[in-house]
Amino acid sequence: MTFNHLRRTFCSQMRNAGVSLDDCAKLLGHEDRTMVELVYGVTALDTLHRAVTKLPAMALPPERLPRRKGLSRRQKRRLRAHRKAAVGAQDSCPPTETTGSVLGSDELRKRAGSGAK
Repeated sequence: MTFNHLRRTFCSQMRNAGVSLDDCAKLLGHEDRTMVELVYGVTALDTLHRAVTKLPAMALPPERLPRRKGLSRRQKRRLRAHRKAAVGAQDSCPPTETTGSVLGSDELRKRAGSGAK
C-alpha cells in the first residue's frame, strides 16, 4: 500500500458517505475538484443506486396503442383498380367447355388429327 492508495480509499469512502466533490478536494488539499473527478472519485454502485432512488417519481404518459384506421386513400385506390382489372379480365375471356373425363394421350392425338383433316 502506498500513500496514494490511502488517499484514494479516503476519497472513495467520503464520496460513498455523500460528501461532495468540492469538499473532498479541499480535504485532499486540491484547489479545485477536477483531480478528484479524474483520479480519486470512485463511487460505489450502492451509492449511485441510492442517488437514483432519491429522484422524484416521474409519471410516464400512458402507453398509446397505434390507432387502427381503415385503409388509406392510396390503398383504397389500388384495391379498386385491382378489382376493376380483375372484372375486366373475366369479361374478355370467352367461356370454355369443360368435360367430365380426363382425356388420355391417345384421345388427344385422335382429336388433333381429326381437326387437321
